[in-house]
Amino acid sequence: MNKRTINLLLPVFLLSIHLVGLSQSEKKDITLEDIYKNRKFAGKGLQNADIPDHLNALALLASGDKAYHSMLAKYARKAAESVQPEDTWNWYIAYANLVLSEFTLATGKQTAFSELKQTTLRGVKNQ
Repeated sequence: MNKRTINLLLPVFLLSIHLVGLSQSEKKDITLEDIYKNRKFAGKGLQNADIPDHLNALALLASGDKAYHSMLAKYARKAAESVQPEDTWNWYIAYANLVLSEFTLATGKQTAFSELKQTTLRGVKNQ
C-alpha cells in the first residue's frame, strides 16, 4: 500500500484567543499550529468557559500534546461549573459535555466523569 500525503488548507477561526500586543496583520498569520507550539497563546482563549472557549479547548485536545493536559483539566472543571445553573440552555450543556467527554477520552482521566454524567442527565431532562 502506498502512503500519500495530502495537504489541506482549511479556514479556521481563532475563536476567542486573545493575541495581546499583536498587530492585525500579525494576528491574521497565526495558525492553530502556532498556538500548539507557543505556550503564550495556548491558554489565552480559555477564560470564559463559553462555546468559543470550549472549541479552543477541543482544538488543544486534538493537538495530542500532553503538555496541555494540566491546563485542560482545570478548564474541564470550569466548563462543568459553567453549566451548573438549572436554567442553562442545552446548547451550552452540549458543548461543555463535548469538552468533558473528549478530555476523558483523550487523557484517560475520569476526573470530570461525574460532572459529565450530571450535565448529560440535565440535558436529557431539558429536552
